[in-house]
Amino acid sequence: MDPLLSLGNTMRQLMIMGLLVVLSSLAEAHDTSSDFDLDALFAGEAFVLSGQATGTQFMGEQISVIDMHLHSGTFENMGPLGQEFILDSIPLPLPEAQKRVIASLVAQMTRQPYAPYSGIKNECLKAGLQHCVLYAVYTPETWGIEENNTIIDYLEDPRNRVNGEPYFLGFASLSQVEWEQQGTAQIAALRESLSHPLMVGIKLAFAHNVEPLDDPKWDAIYELARDLDVPLYHHIGTSPLRRLEDFQDDEQRERYRRSFDPTYLEGAIQRFPSVRFILGHMGFDFNGEGVGRVDEVFRLAQIYPNVYLELSAFGGETYDPDGTIMVDILTRAKALGLVERLLYGSDGPGIPNMLKRYKDRTLSALEAAGYTIPEARAVMAGNFVSVTRLPERIAAAEPEPLVCSGDDGLLDPGVAGRADVDTEVFRARLGSGSKTRFTTISVSLPEAADGAAPVPVILVSPGFQLDRDLYASYPIHLASWGYAALVTEKLQLGISHAAMTRRLRDVLSWLVDEESRPESPLHGRLDLSKIGLAGHSLGGKISFMLGIDLIEDDDERVQAIFAIDPVDDGKGSPSVTPEQMAKVDMPFIALGETLDSTPKHDSLMACAPEASNFEKFFDGARSPAAKIDVLGASHMSFLDNPNCRLFCSVCREGAIGSGEARKLARRYMTAFYNIQLKGEVEYETFLCGACREQDVNENRITFATTNSLCPTE
Repeated sequence: MDPLLSLGNTMRQLMIMGLLVVLSSLAEAHDTSSDFDLDALFAGEAFVLSGQATGTQFMGEQISVIDMHLHSGTFENMGPLGQEFILDSIPLPLPEAQKRVIASLVAQMTRQPYAPYSGIKNECLKAGLQHCVLYAVYTPETWGIEENNTIIDYLEDPRNRVNGEPYFLGFASLSQVEWEQQGTAQIAALRESLSHPLMVGIKLAFAHNVEPLDDPKWDAIYELARDLDVPLYHHIGTSPLRRLEDFQDDEQRERYRRSFDPTYLEGAIQRFPSVRFILGHMGFDFNGEGVGRVDEVFRLAQIYPNVYLELSAFGGETYDPDGTIMVDILTRAKALGLVERLLYGSDGPGIPNMLKRYKDRTLSALEAAGYTIPEARAVMAGNFVSVTRLPERIAAAEPEPLVCSGDDGLLDPGVAGRADVDTEVFRARLGSGSKTRFTTISVSLPEAADGAAPVPVILVSPGFQLDRDLYASYPIHLASWGYAALVTEKLQLGISHAAMTRRLRDVLSWLVDEESRPESPLHGRLDLSKIGLAGHSLGGKISFMLGIDLIEDDDERVQAIFAIDPVDDGKGSPSVTPEQMAKVDMPFIALGETLDSTPKHDSLMACAPEASNFEKFFDGARSPAAKIDVLGASHMSFLDNPNCRLFCSVCREGAIGSGEARKLARRYMTAFYNIQLKGEVEYETFLCGACREQDVNENRITFATTNSLCPTE
């Protein structure tokens, strides 16, 4: 036989064998034949369609999940120990050459972000994840090298969008090889990589490289993390690819211990108190050698507030088949008061469906450990958002609307203000008697400074059945402009609009009580005589209802209302438009859109029906008011994450990115509050003057006023 023909037949057989292995894994991961279409696979089509992506439920509530630990790459760019590990994992009696072909094929189909069917993005969407984080890696002997620039290419790929938002985020890394000669250049390259807004942290894995954690030469990395205000992830715990017995003598074994034992990181944690250290894998002993350091990880987190703990890898079927290890760790963390320091990650993608399985196992463990819904939200996404300053990073990655500098070089209120922001978290008791309830409240406000004047307060009400974390960017933005702001309670099914209004008033009462306590971090920092109300969708209506209630009680604390695409759904509840609009005597703006004034499908209701949308609030105005139509936006475009699964899926997708929609909302909201709550009339250029006309002329908005909101109109 011709040797080339023989070689071709052999390669064809290997390809078929490899595909069969991959396809059998894929078929096992999916439930129905319609979910698994070979024609679509070979046509290169994506696996997850909009109808197939599912959200995440915890104890009956929708929550967001961010997987902060994923690895892309190829089999070929793995180190020798990593390749050996993968080849040994293939359960087929084949020669090594054939196993290598299979391993290469599997990696191409499962470890590439945009591969069809079981690529990382599709697996993330199938698992119901809000964002996924890709790690750059520099471990040449073990898992290999995945360059920073490769991760950045994935981040800049046009496919890195879900409903107009960036989906993948990245952690950058650097080589530790020949540090004395190459360290300065490596730090410069790392700094350049971290200038990309979607590269939100640093990833280090000294255990894989056997580099001691206590070597002071690494201070240059920590200095960079401090200067750029990015978190720093350390692999803490043994490497599954290195055992103590692999090292020839006690000196080498001790060096290896110093590369994974968190005790040796304590000095750096002390020297750099502003650096947020993430201790990955909780110090787990992946080889069962009796060198686990979970207790030490907990000790460090109790002592140092800049230590965070990440939950990846050890909770999978391989290391924790009955789930008891994860439950024990979560139970201990809760008992020690460390819930706000836990971060979720999987260390995937692994095999098809692994991301969903690891998420589901973690959620089951959270429930078994007695975590509440707010605590689960913190662990699965909220803590990561805080640690990475994610809203600011996402906003920085969005295409900038043309910034208007206003008269005298005024800063555009659509971008972050100049104040540094504190966020204080409270476990608040609201209501009284049988109506008493407890909730977590996060208040964002300018950093405390001696002699600083109290700042106005803004309450942001979410839309119906929409989680508070979908609006997280708004209080942070407002705080940067000199306000204390918070997102109020979720507006849930089964509660009347009048009761929702009373609940919003409870939050206001709690703020008054909390500010009056001398030991409170809010004491002396709030000007509760100057309050603004804001709300999206039903939250906009509830804001008007509270404003009306306070007016009827001769309470003049609320001085302005900014409603974001408000909807006056009067079914079973009092209607505001037009019946009660005559009672509204404070200035207001109704900003919205008309794309969702009609249903997305004939079987659905419109998300912002024409008969009860933002225009109807304006039409009934008796006080100074404006209406702003954000052209091309949809009802959910104003959320931080318009891809909020079930409730967002019934609305249309905007023709503009939600980043632009949010920036326009923030521009007019902040300018309006600056004028009404602070008396800074110079910001009228954004609301009534040249900057507004720029937005109108460039077809970003339409604008109308009544009752002299703009003095010259």
